[in-house]
Amino acid sequence: MLKIGGDARRHFTHPKVAGVIRLGLTEDFARTVLPAVLGLFTRQHPGFSFEVECGLSKIMFDGLDGGRLDTVIAKRPAGRSGGERLWVEPFSWYGRADTPHPVPDPVDLALIPEPSESRRVMLDALRRAGRPWRAMFQSHSFATLEAAVLAGVGVTAFGRQMHGPGVAELGEDSGLPPLPALDMVMVQAARGTSDATDSFCDLVREAAILGVAPVPDQAAG
Repeated sequence: MLKIGGDARRHFTHPKVAGVIRLGLTEDFARTVLPAVLGLFTRQHPGFSFEVECGLSKIMFDGLDGGRLDTVIAKRPAGRSGGERLWVEPFSWYGRADTPHPVPDPVDLALIPEPSESRRVMLDALRRAGRPWRAMFQSHSFATLEAAVLAGVGVTAFGRQMHGPGVAELGEDSGLPPLPALDMVMVQAARGTSDATDSFCDLVREAAILGVAPVPDQAAG
């Protein structure tokens, strides 16, 4: 579990505000950075209500564009520009510890359904490498994908902060192609947002600067 130390707490000096925060998040942010940021924010600014959607990046951005959400923190979808880059998320292949090396063809995959960014980078990498594949397990849940991997149903790709115990990172000797890193970005609605939302976003930015989340230059290096 991520924690923010005493120095960080003293650094956050936002004025007390009240209101509703409507967030769209991907599960990787929700499972890693959100607990620390949310805990500190609610202690400093009691009386808020949060309306949070958690799902695939493209769907979250559709909610932002449609006015349902005020702020999205997610992987940048292919073809979308803009937004504030918070950090770069490295992606790697994962499987059971006894996954054969090299991984044989066709590559059996555990996948998130479309329009998943992690699915896109996996399939693009396999196509470029000329590797045949087949979708053996599909689910919107990271927990069930991990279960499929641990059961030996297939391999998958996670951001390096996301994988749980028992899932092994598959290196170059697996024969699987390298995967690109993805930008984690924060985008606020063009129509403007509430003081409450602005304060929360300030805290997310400062969390990245203070190292609660990977800083872009460090993660990219």
